[in-house]
Amino acid sequence: MKKQFLEHKTEINSIVDKLRNNQISIFCGAGAVADFTNTTWDHLFDSKIDLNGLKEDSFYKLASYCELHMGRSALEEMVTSSFGKVPTEKSYSNHIKNILELPITEFWTTNYDEVIESMIKNQTGFIPSVIYNSENLIKIKENKKYKVFKLNGSTTDSKSMIITEADYNNYIHNQQLLFEQLKKELILKSFLFIGYSFSDRLVLDCLSEIINSFKTSSSIHYRIVKKDDEHKDYQKTNEKYFEKFYNIKTIYVDSYEEIDELLKYIYELYKKKNIFISGSFRNLSSSKEEDRANNLCKLLVEMLIDEGYNIYTGDGKRLGSYIISNATKKLYEMDSMYMHNKLKVMPYIDHTFKKKEANDPERVNYIQKMIKDCSVGIFLYGQSESNGVSNGVMTEFREAEKKGLKIVPISSTGFAAEEIQNIFESENRIPSYLERYSDILKNKNSDEEKIVETVKSILMDINKMSIII
Repeated sequence: MKKQFLEHKTEINSIVDKLRNNQISIFCGAGAVADFTNTTWDHLFDSKIDLNGLKEDSFYKLASYCELHMGRSALEEMVTSSFGKVPTEKSYSNHIKNILELPITEFWTTNYDEVIESMIKNQTGFIPSVIYNSENLIKIKENKKYKVFKLNGSTTDSKSMIITEADYNNYIHNQQLLFEQLKKELILKSFLFIGYSFSDRLVLDCLSEIINSFKTSSSIHYRIVKKDDEHKDYQKTNEKYFEKFYNIKTIYVDSYEEIDELLKYIYELYKKKNIFISGSFRNLSSSKEEDRANNLCKLLVEMLIDEGYNIYTGDGKRLGSYIISNATKKLYEMDSMYMHNKLKVMPYIDHTFKKKEANDPERVNYIQKMIKDCSVGIFLYGQSESNGVSNGVMTEFREAEKKGLKIVPISSTGFAAEEIQNIFESENRIPSYLERYSDILKNKNSDEEKIVETVKSILMDINKMSIII
C-alpha cells in the first residue's frame, strides 16, 4: 500500500534540499518521544485529578488544576518522575533515532525529559550543549557539535520547568533571551515539527510576529500530522489555516509509526547526492599518466559539483590530494555560502596506522563513518606500495557494498578499480546501471572527458532508480 507521505513529494524534496544546505532545524513535541516515554499529558493528569470528562487542550491549564489540587512541589515531583526515564542502548525512541540519522545538529523541544540529549550521546558519542533557560545561552559558544534547546525547562532542574499557566504567562519576561533566540532561528531556518500539537501559543506567536515583520521572505516550515479520515473537512481547513497564517505546510502520515518511514525516506533522498570517492596511487608508470590522473580527478570533481553532488573522500595516498585540491579550487570560485557542505574530507590514515592491517577494526570504523551518508562509491586506481592492488581501497569497496552503496569502478585506471570490475564479471553480478557503460570505463584508450561524461550518465541512471519504502 502506498504510504500517505508520498503524496507530499514537493514538500519532502524541499526539506531534503534544505538539509543539504544546513537550513533545517527539528522541533520535537511530546509526541516525538511518546514511543519511548509512553506518557501523554491527558493520561498523566487524569490519574491525579478527576476532570469529570472535561476536554481541555491546554496542558498548562490542566497543570494549573493539578497545582491547585496537590500543590507545586507534588506537581513538580509528578512531572519529573513521569518524564525521568532515560534511554539506553536497548530501549530508546525510534523517532529520535531516525532523526539523528539526518544531518541535523540543532534540536528544539518543549519536552522536559532527557531523551534527546541522552540519545545524542548514546548514538553519536558526542555530548551536546543543553540550553534550557536564558542563562544557558552562553553555551552556544561551546565548541560542541550538537545543541538542544529545551524551551519548557528540564527535569534536571525542576525549578526551570514551565508547567502551569502562571509559568507560561511569565515565560516571555523571565526567558526573553531564549525566546528571542527561537525567533532568530525561525527566521534563518525552516523547522520540521514532529509530535508537536501547537496547543500552546509559544511558536505560533513567534511566527506571527516574524511574518508581520517579513511579509515577503519568511521561511517555510513543515509539520507532520496523522491523517484523520473521519474529519476530512476540518483537517483540510486546519491545513490551510497553518499555511496561510504561519507558513507551516502539512505532511500527512497514516499512523505515528509511519513517521519513522518518512524520516528514513528523507534520509535516503538526502544520501542520493552524496558521492564517496576512493582511490590511491604511489608510482604511476609515467609523468604523462600522473597528468592524466590529475586531469581525470579535476574533471570528475568539477562535474560532480556542477551537478549538485557532495563529495566525500578519505584522502587516499596522492590521489586524495588531487581530489581535494581540485574540488577546493572549484568551490572557492563559487558564490555560495554553503560550499563547506560540498566537500567532506575524513583523513583516517596517520603514522599510527602504518602497522595495522587494512581490515583493522579502527580503520574499518573510520571507513564506515566516512561512507555512512553516501549513496554511490566511485573507485579510481587503488595502487599499493608494491605496485599491486591496494588492500585499503578494497576494504573500502567491501564496506561500501555492505552499506548498499552503488559501486562505480573506473576500471581503465587499473589496480583496485580494475579488480572490482573483475569481481563483478567473475561473479556474474555486474550492476544494471553499469551494464551498458562498462566497455567505456574498461577501455584504457578512453579519454578523461569521455570517462567523466559516462560517470555522469551512470549517476543519472542511478538517481532514476526508485527508493523502496
